[in-house]
Formats: sequence, structure tokens, C-alpha cells
Amino acid sequence: MISILMPVYNTAPFLSECIESILAQSYKDWELIAIDDFSTDDSRSILESFRKIDSRIQWYANDEKGIVPALEKGFYMSRGEIVHRMDSDDIMPVKKLENLYSLLREKGPGSVATGKVKYFSTEWEVRRGFLDYASWINHQIDQDAIFEEVFMECPIASPAWMMYRKDLLSIGGITSGRYPEDYDLVFRMYEHGLKAHGCDSIVHLWRDWSHRASRTKEEYADQLFFDLKVHYFLKYKYRPDHRLIVWGAGRKGKKLYRTLHNMVPHVEWVTQNENKIGHNIYGTILKDPEAALSSDAQVIVAVSNPGGKSVIRDRLTHAGKVNNVDLFFFC
Repeated sequence: MISILMPVYNTAPFLSECIESILAQSYKDWELIAIDDFSTDDSRSILESFRKIDSRIQWYANDEKGIVPALEKGFYMSRGEIVHRMDSDDIMPVKKLENLYSLLREKGPGSVATGKVKYFSTEWEVRRGFLDYASWINHQIDQDAIFEEVFMECPIASPAWMMYRKDLLSIGGITSGRYPEDYDLVFRMYEHGLKAHGCDSIVHLWRDWSHRASRTKEEYADQLFFDLKVHYFLKYKYRPDHRLIVWGAGRKGKKLYRTLHNMVPHVEWVTQNENKIGHNIYGTILKDPEAALSSDAQVIVAVSNPGGKSVIRDRLTHAGKVNNVDLFFFC
């Protein structure tokens, strides 16, 4: 059985449509465990109305405010050997569960099944940043390289994964208490050696609307998530016997340098901007990029411009740097 964990908070305008898309699934052996996170709209009454008509649907009140406690309670109350997460304002394509489960069974334990995503909105035209992100996720699936750029962006959409309960428990459970909880989960999948496999089909319809969590929740306000990325870099990838170099002195590079400088004894800083080379910023002299080519250096790139990023990647790869070993793109 597939346990679908679904936190709910003030999504009454879309909740019925969401649950109806679950009821319409071609794969029928599932349970929906909804956790209401102190909603102030009609979400609870909607959940109760569906509970009364289908015994596979259960809902509970959250004990502590927040999506992390909601997911933890949902996981505790669930019974399935397979676990999946759903967002209560989104829509499942009719074969979502069937496609993900088929892929997961084919690949077996130690695997994560995911798939492509598509944004939509009934309020406005979806903004370019969201569309680009969905395209990037889908491209990583096409390239069979889901974890290849895990430090750049979260490569698995939060409501678009499925895995065995035993595997989820082996990596620490549904959450570790860190935000953003979906990206944290993906880092734990990656660092514990789970293999991610993607469906070629769209498995999730992501709604963009005015009260979407990524627009309104404080914990999702910083879309760079450098604190989380640095945490996992230092925990699993950092090599203290190597020099650590930040490449990039724009807004993102400065933010990354400040984050790392507070946690690592010595961080070097390089930029390809000739107007900044030799300048003292935050007590550090910016160097020429040549310093990053050294064989004893780990390089973290924080550069926004796609063209500039491509040039940097080519240069560092030519110098022998290996992605996610001594070369990391944080944006």
C-alpha cells in the first residue's frame, strides 16, 4: 500500500480538486493521511466530508504548528510500505501513483522514484522563475542526472517522489527538522547513496497561487538556501586538507562567502571581474581565478549568469576538477 502524506493549511479553495485527483488515480491501493496544520478556513470540514465517503482517507489535527511536525505526524500515522508526499493545493495526473510505483518496483529498494512536473495557475501567468525551475528538474530527468547538480537546486519536487518506508527510515525519516524540509530530504537521499530514477511523464501539476508556501512562508524566503547547502557540504564533502575557494563576488558570491567564512577557518575568494580583483571585501583580498585551478583546491561557484557559469565549468573541468568532489555549483 502507498501512504500519501499531505499537510494541509488553508487550501480550502483547491482542496476538493486535489483530493478528487487522488480518488481518480488508476492505482487504487493507497491511503491518504492528511494533517491539518491549524487551518482557519473550511479545510477541516472538506477533509471530514471526504473521510466520510472513502475509508482510505483519514485526517488528523497537527499537534504543533508547522509543515515539519505535520509531515512527522503523518508519517507516524501511516501504514504503507511505500511513502509518497502530496501538497494539498496541487493536482495528481491520473497515472501519477501507477507510474511512480511501477518505476519504484522495477528499481527496487535503495531507490527513489520521481518524475517530471508542470506549473499552472488559475490566477495569473506563472512567473518565469518557476517555469525555469520546472524545466531544469525535467532536464535533469532527461539526462538521467538527477543528483548531478544537487547543490545548485533541489532536483526532486517535494510532491513528486516515492520510496520504500524502510529506505526513508534508513536516512533519518521524513524530516530532520531542517528547512526547507523537501530540499533537506533530497540531500539525505543523495548522501546516503539512494539512487534516483525519473519517469519520462509528468507526475505532478504544481499550482502557483498567492498563498503558496514558497511565496508566503518565512522559511522559504531565501531561495538560495546557502545555510542548508553549506551544512551538507561541510558534513559530507569538505576536505580540510584542501584549500577552499569561493568563485564569484556578486550578490550571491558575497552571501556565500559570508556564510562559509563564519564556519571554516580560512576561505579564499576569486572573481573573474577584473574591476574587483585585488579589492578588500569583508577583510579578504579577491584573487584572480587562476588560484582556483590548483589541484589542492575545492571550488564552490556562486555565479548567476548562465554564460559565465558555463565558461567557469569548462575551465575548471579542463583543470581536472570533478563535479561534487572538488567542484560545486551553489547557484
